[in-house]
Amino acid sequence: MHLVDGIPIGGSAYLMYVERVFEPNTFLWRNQNNWTTLDNALGEIISWPKEVVSVIFT
Repeated sequence: MHLVDGIPIGGSAYLMYVERVFEPNTFLWRNQNNWTTLDNALGEIISWPKEVVSVIFT
């Protein structure tokens, strides 16, 4: 089981590293470390629901 800030993410989410943000005011799926939007989480690892993640291989 993976943890994000001590909270288990469960089977319905992925761990995501926020490397780039295109819509800075997008609200996080789950608030973490008092962050509420993606621009707050830039450079951090967050949880994000699997059903909205697209994997792109480059």
